[in-house]
Amino acid sequence: MTRDQRWARGPLHPELLTGPISPEWTAEFRKTPEAPTNNALLWGVGGLLFGGFAGLMLGGVMSHGGGAVVSMIVFALVGAVVVGTISWLVYSANFNQSLHLWAFAKANGLAFVGKHTSKYNGMLFDVGSGRLHTSVLRTTAVRPVEFGNYQYTTGSGKSQQTHHWGYIAVRLENLLPHIVLDAEGNNGFFGSNLPIHFDKDQSLSLEGDFNRYFRLYCPSGYERDALYLFTPDVMVRFIDNAAELDVEIIDDWVYFYSKRNLVTLEPRMWAWMYSVIDSFLTKVDQWERWRDDRLRLEGITGPASFAGVPGSGAVPGDASGGAGYQPNVGAAMGVTVAQAAHAVPSGSRPPNPYLGPKGVASGGRRLRRGVNWASVLIVAIAIIGWIVMQAMVRF
Repeated sequence: MTRDQRWARGPLHPELLTGPISPEWTAEFRKTPEAPTNNALLWGVGGLLFGGFAGLMLGGVMSHGGGAVVSMIVFALVGAVVVGTISWLVYSANFNQSLHLWAFAKANGLAFVGKHTSKYNGMLFDVGSGRLHTSVLRTTAVRPVEFGNYQYTTGSGKSQQTHHWGYIAVRLENLLPHIVLDAEGNNGFFGSNLPIHFDKDQSLSLEGDFNRYFRLYCPSGYERDALYLFTPDVMVRFIDNAAELDVEIIDDWVYFYSKRNLVTLEPRMWAWMYSVIDSFLTKVDQWERWRDDRLRLEGITGPASFAGVPGSGAVPGDASGGAGYQPNVGAAMGVTVAQAAHAVPSGSRPPNPYLGPKGVASGGRRLRRGVNWASVLIVAIAIIGWIVMQAMVRF
């Protein structure tokens, strides 16, 4: 595929992230479906009704006659002003950020998508509930690339917690084995910060200083393939440009994850993200020439019928990773599975029949998940402590 020079060039007009936006562009953005809706008036009416009811009840308890009416009016006005003002401030901040991101996207040939709830095939998107992509920008031509923030909720009641991440998604022209790079630099006291844990037996040690920065997981039997993909020059690029990011290669997508929002109004953040993509794509040709010899042993000589390749008849979005798995990522990003498999973008390399069929044999499509023993130990200690405390109270 023809290299997209925008990543090497860097983002254009970064001043649009923080500076004023022209009235013409502001008016244009207001007409788009991605523009936030101002519901301050509705919230104000809700505050009016709630405040009036609360004032009526309180006035009825503390006084009689006209005092209840006065209390109702005062509380209704206060409720309307407070709730309406808070709603307006939230809307104004949301509109301002969305407007600047939309303008920045327009100046850089990107599409501002805003929010969506589509399910992707990466490990981050298979955890918790209330899953939501926010502040999403993506390319509209050449290689699909998407920037976004993401949140999901775990637990319930008092233990409920909302997790916030940022991600960059880059689509490949090839299907690769499932490989995860767990960045050591963003891990916590209890180890990996990844939302999913993998069997330690799948960890592969690479040469040089790479192990100081990343722990690499690859499916059993795919160690040689991982060494082919992560040559010394590729490892250096990951260390120099993405040492703080967790990386997941799954099917024909590469995800870069951060435990903080990546899509912001900070020009430096965008310059860094562009450099990450450019550094990665510079060496991606070797990855797209990789083929899995095991497919021939499974009797597959044409396109493998799984993970983004037509022929399986599976329902898009199935996260099982089985032989019929077809991720819904392409469709969510504006590219259907069939289009991704058959379309030949302008300037791309023609198919090479001598490389063999694209695809990954069944043993390499998904890593085996493991147990987070640190969490198990913490829970066990908490239970033992509670039992000890109960025993001490009784005696």
